[in-house]
Amino acid sequence: MTVSASEMLLRQQQSFVEGIEPLLMAASTRAATAVLVGDSGMGKTTVIEAVAERASSLGRAVLLRGDRYESDLGFATLEELFRRLRLRGGESLTTADTDPVAQGHRLLRYFDELREPLFLLFDDIQWIDPSSARALRFVLRRSANHRLVVIGAARPVDHPLLDILSTQISEGMGFFRGELAPMMAEDVQNLAWTSLRRRISFRTASALRNATNGSPFVVMQLLRSIEDSLDAAPHPASWEIALPEIPSIQESVRVRLDALPEAARNTVDTVAILGEAVSLPQLSELARRSGAALSLSESETSEFLAVRRNRGVVWFEPRHLLLAEAIRASAPLDVQLRVHRLGGEILTGHRALKHRAEGSSDYDPRLVSDLIDAANTAADRSHHDAAVSFALSAVELQMPGDEHERTLLKAGVIALRGRQHQRIFHLIPRFMELPQNLMRDMILIEILVLVGDHATSFRLLKGALSDRDPSADARAVRGHIAAALPMAQLATGQFEPIIGQVQTARALLSQVPTDPAELSEPSLAWLISPQQDLLRLQAWLIIALCHLRREDELEEAFEVGDALLEGIEQTPAAVDYLTSKARAMLLIGRPDWIRAELQEVYRFLPSASTAWTGGHSRISYAHVLFIYGNWDEAAAVLDTAVAFALDETDRAVQPLTYAIAALIHAARGDFDDAAGFLQSGADYETGGLSTYEVDIRFIAAAELGRAQADPSAQLRAVTGEALSPRIRSTLGWMTYRIDALAELGRYDEAAELLEAVEASSRWQPYYGSLNWLRGRVAESAGDLDSALEHFLADDAETSPFRFADAVRLLSQARVQQRLDQTEPALASAQRAATIFSSLGAAPYRERALRLLARIPSGPRSAGAPGPGTTRVPEKASLLAATADPLEKLTTRERQIAHFIGRGWTNREIADHLFVSVTTVNFHTRNVFAKLGVKSRRAVREIATSV
Repeated sequence: MTVSASEMLLRQQQSFVEGIEPLLMAASTRAATAVLVGDSGMGKTTVIEAVAERASSLGRAVLLRGDRYESDLGFATLEELFRRLRLRGGESLTTADTDPVAQGHRLLRYFDELREPLFLLFDDIQWIDPSSARALRFVLRRSANHRLVVIGAARPVDHPLLDILSTQISEGMGFFRGELAPMMAEDVQNLAWTSLRRRISFRTASALRNATNGSPFVVMQLLRSIEDSLDAAPHPASWEIALPEIPSIQESVRVRLDALPEAARNTVDTVAILGEAVSLPQLSELARRSGAALSLSESETSEFLAVRRNRGVVWFEPRHLLLAEAIRASAPLDVQLRVHRLGGEILTGHRALKHRAEGSSDYDPRLVSDLIDAANTAADRSHHDAAVSFALSAVELQMPGDEHERTLLKAGVIALRGRQHQRIFHLIPRFMELPQNLMRDMILIEILVLVGDHATSFRLLKGALSDRDPSADARAVRGHIAAALPMAQLATGQFEPIIGQVQTARALLSQVPTDPAELSEPSLAWLISPQQDLLRLQAWLIIALCHLRREDELEEAFEVGDALLEGIEQTPAAVDYLTSKARAMLLIGRPDWIRAELQEVYRFLPSASTAWTGGHSRISYAHVLFIYGNWDEAAAVLDTAVAFALDETDRAVQPLTYAIAALIHAARGDFDDAAGFLQSGADYETGGLSTYEVDIRFIAAAELGRAQADPSAQLRAVTGEALSPRIRSTLGWMTYRIDALAELGRYDEAAELLEAVEASSRWQPYYGSLNWLRGRVAESAGDLDSALEHFLADDAETSPFRFADAVRLLSQARVQQRLDQTEPALASAQRAATIFSSLGAAPYRERALRLLARIPSGPRSAGAPGPGTTRVPEKASLLAATADPLEKLTTRERQIAHFIGRGWTNREIADHLFVSVTTVNFHTRNVFAKLGVKSRRAVREIATSV
């Protein structure tokens, strides 16, 4: 389930508090150490204060806080500790020329006299002075036999006291280490939804995460401050981060900056204005050229800057961009321009170019040209987000006139190349003002279709295709436009003309130059990919055939597409073709093919990011995995699909994604999340690009009702005019409707609808078999013998759809119980519960367990146990066999356990889930703790047993 910022952090905090509870309870018999590590703003102080309160109920607790202004004052922390412990002589430690070892011995003698546990808690260990740290290290290494527990909290920095607290000092001492991990982009997306009921794109979430270093509370402040600008964005992924001034942060930063020495202030200002990591040699050169004195003291600047070392080089960088923006805002404009100009001179590559742009105060045509060159280079390397950013900077810096028009067109072409159309939606008025030409029309045709201005788009299409310019550039552009027309027709529901348009497009593509050297505009070279264009045309043709119900022509279309696929199997066009083919296969009842092909597409999709249907391929794959009963894998793919749904250029994928997310979450018992996804998808209509199960949102709502044991809600979800039989439907809604009618005892209606299903050529058994539906109708009529006969007709061992079959087994067990067939009922219910347990279908497993509990123990009946079953053991053994060993895990933790069970490394898991290794490490620790194991092998044994 998704959680709010405070809940997200609270879980991590609570994990630490629970982890050290055994150490606190055992303090009267053995010493222990514990440490909590996390960046600034992660709530370490809150945790330490909570632990101090708990410790005070078990003995004496002393909480001390490191002070950065006294971090270079010898024995400052030890002096405060002596004062709190009422040890004589402590008041003069900071002025005395004393030995840390001698002071350590004083503490040890004090600890020897302890009659009750003593809990020493240190907050902000990184600010404890070296002398005190050395004395405390001396004590800790000799305190195994004392009634002492030392707990510290610190930022992840090098410090002698943190170092010793981070490892178990001796076998006789207790030890625990906790970490408050920063939020990742997916966490920011969850936070935006739970706190503001807003879905945001992964691109936006990444920008917010980077701007705040993942601090939940800072992210929350920033989210609230940018709500209006998010609303104004023409596309969820088109929002460009413009960090606002947050008064509370601005004022706090101003006060702290004013307290810094001048040299430290210069250092902080310089790094913050550059807004990126700067090496020590680069920073020194900046200081030399600017003539400003800089301070390299970490104690003076660490509140604002992070210092890291990489291969012997020291780097300074802002702690997060929001803090850097607050610092930058306090610096005079002339200082900001000077720092950027120096950065442009000293830094290299794209970093230098960025600062040249930010430091420019006069028009510089060379800078504009360099930005366009950088954009094309980035695009060549598939760094499309950066490419568009460079191009947009060039547009803004270019002066009005012919050069501005050319720069604008180049930026548009770069955006189209990288499927970054949404990044230039705001430029539509500027493009419309340009003189008519094929390049302008190519850009406008695609982006106008995406924003819904179909009339203008088709007008431009007609003019472009009638153009007779024989130049190589014009032929390349016309070929691209002709290949894009079927996609535009799909978006507007014009399916019949697509058949003829595909032929026209093939003819125009045959005229496209084959050698990029023929082009006068090198940036158009990416348009010369005729095989990919032809393959993509085949994808749009397949979608049109599905809409037109011309299934008899699909096999021929597949043959042509498969031939074109040879040699370009891992390209964006291959994604579009295979995804379109997969969705057609679902409609005609070939999900086995889909699972194999989409698994391969999912593997290479990250390297084919410019595919139009990338989002469709992810969510289609998740759905098929769900149907086949591979729910942990389905949930992993689903998380990625949801994370990137709003980043897709084609917004038709969003309602489909949210509907399938609702379906999967509902079946697993995550009812609030399921309802939230249904709410998110309610405002969307599935577009023409989607041939997928058009009724999936109704199916998801019905599953939510069934999972909650509410047949009335289940029936309402699949009742209404919107559900009259449609072309792009496998009629799964009929399955749920018959089930609901049967549950409510409305036999006549259920029987009538069952006849329609039996007569249909389009109904598919993805959500329940035909025999199961017949049994449900018979059961509603009171004909239990007939019902059981239908249920037993399906062989549980050969059914490929595990969830649907487990639901059948549950129905079968219920009827067997009513017929007093005790042993078969126990066998069926146990089998159903076991499948539900392995899937993680919590509400259904509970239903099966309740049925098991109602079936009386005692002599077995003579009823036949049914196919694939044997005599079963006593009920206690049955209940134990259906237990879910992963029940305590969250959905994400189940996924991690699932992949550990496959023998994957944390890096492999992170790559597959599109998250950081840090995130996987965090969840892995939770998996180990909740399962009570200490090795990946133990997790693997448990996961594979499921």
